[in-house]
Amino acid sequence: MPVSDSPAPWTVWIPLHPCGPDDGGIGLWPDSFSGPLLDHTGAGLLGGCDVADEAVWVTGELAVGDALLFAPTVVHRAWPNLRPDRPRISVDLRFSHLGTGDVTGSRSRIANASTDDPP
Repeated sequence: MPVSDSPAPWTVWIPLHPCGPDDGGIGLWPDSFSGPLLDHTGAGLLGGCDVADEAVWVTGELAVGDALLFAPTVVHRAWPNLRPDRPRISVDLRFSHLGTGDVTGSRSRIANASTDDPP
């Protein structure tokens, strides 16, 4: 189901400890919002969309209190946590139109999980 088929919410991602690419931080594909909609595969949190190998991901270090806000049309992913002694703890908020009650639409823009190293 492409993201345009549902009232997809905006996402606010807030780390509860310093978090970057080595801690399972968030990666964004900045040009994805203007490209064609990608079909969602899989189900629920295990689903995602296939992304071209040449996609350039943007990531960075986020401090406690930082908030990352992105539209439902931005493809995003979590990097593998390379620090097993420090689990990634974060808050993920979704804001959708009043009365829709649907927070599944943004799942169409989650990249399929990968073991790739962060950039």
